[in-house]
Amino acid sequence: MFKRFTPRRPIPGILFGCLLGLLFPLCECGMIPIVRRLIRKGMQPYIGVVFILAGPVLNPVVFTSTYLAFRNQPEIAYARMALAFIVAFAVGIVIWPATNTNTVTHMPTPIGAQASSRCCCTVRSESLPGGGSVKSNSLRALHHALRGALLLGFTAYVFLLVKRDSLGLYIAPAMQTYIKWSAIGLYAAWRAWRGRQSHEDCGHLPTRFGGKEAAVYLLFAFPLLLGFLLPDATMGSAMAERKGVNLNSAASVKKNVPAAGTASADANGAGDIAGNSADGPNNAAAGAAQPSTPPQADAAKPEPADTATPGSPSGPAQAGSAGAEPIDAGRFPYDRYTEPFARFAQQLEREERIVVKDDLFIETLTALDLYSEPLKGRTVQLTGFVYKEDGMPDNRLVVSRFTVQCCSADAAPYGILVAWDQAGAIAKDTWVTVTGKLTKLDYNGNSLTAIQAVKIEKTTPPADPYVYPNYEFGA
Repeated sequence: MFKRFTPRRPIPGILFGCLLGLLFPLCECGMIPIVRRLIRKGMQPYIGVVFILAGPVLNPVVFTSTYLAFRNQPEIAYARMALAFIVAFAVGIVIWPATNTNTVTHMPTPIGAQASSRCCCTVRSESLPGGGSVKSNSLRALHHALRGALLLGFTAYVFLLVKRDSLGLYIAPAMQTYIKWSAIGLYAAWRAWRGRQSHEDCGHLPTRFGGKEAAVYLLFAFPLLLGFLLPDATMGSAMAERKGVNLNSAASVKKNVPAAGTASADANGAGDIAGNSADGPNNAAAGAAQPSTPPQADAAKPEPADTATPGSPSGPAQAGSAGAEPIDAGRFPYDRYTEPFARFAQQLEREERIVVKDDLFIETLTALDLYSEPLKGRTVQLTGFVYKEDGMPDNRLVVSRFTVQCCSADAAPYGILVAWDQAGAIAKDTWVTVTGKLTKLDYNGNSLTAIQAVKIEKTTPPADPYVYPNYEFGA
């Protein structure tokens, strides 16, 4: 059926491959087996390659997430879609002459040739009264049963996670709706497999069952079996040690306008618990000692006056919604990337106690890191799990949380260094609430934003142990 809807000409075929992601919003992980299956069902290889390139980007899920992530700059979302389309289309034009099989799969079968062009399944079905050889029919039935069992198993596992209220341990809230609908789709696919007649496969199912076929089924069955057998667990210190805890959250928004008192970091997020700054400890210390102010060239320019300087009467200090409080650019220097954090830090300065809330966890840590100097000495309170790397002094620990954007595979630990005389008595993965004063501490040659703890209390893990980017922040 699929090949009937596939364009026969190369240019429409390439366009079809570019836009196929609108119907099949797949990630790059699941793209290869799907495209392989589509090619076996009649899709031209060059269309499959185009789909592999464009599908993971040109789909509604990726567009929505990109648009929300860059709500203040929607042109980035549109540019990403356009660039993916152009690259995929160009690659399709280049590889089409080499991969075009020019087979009869896209051509109608002449009426006179219908009898001779029947598939092997039809021929075998006529050779025996029972509809084919006993062995081939048994093998087809076995493959149907295994594939149906896998589809039903994944459906049951998703429903089980929803019933346990554990789906959030693996999938971000924004993506859970898609997963729940996919479970319904898998169940529908299982019903379709169950009601399908064996001769309709037309040779698409393997006619044998050996080590290769068993390995393919085991590739799907083994993780599914682990999901049912192993208890649900949250990520903690063991995973944080492998990924590396990010203690310099400001590095994600800081360009060439560092806030006063912050250490520099390299592109790999150095400034994390085991890293050094990009230019070495000396530069990091120098950056902490010499507060910098934003250059005019990089000032935010939301108003028509593109040459405005931060803090000037017509500059971005007065930008934002009507009635927004001007930013004190002298205390909270900023550029177009850090303006929302400067405004947020200015609000935090007026609070008696800065509470790092779950819905603004990353944004608050980033604001504290960017503007640690003007906020130095303020009382900060946050909750997270304890992480300690090997060799960490007994009076140091890290309070961290995992941030998840799509699923647990992209989870990244963010945290803050804490100084506490009794830190050695607190075990890893213990959930604690820390209250203390914001300060700067040296660790591994870096000057890091930290908390000088006044009180640390053990607490129970929250219902949702992960935190998520707040796409409304700064909008």
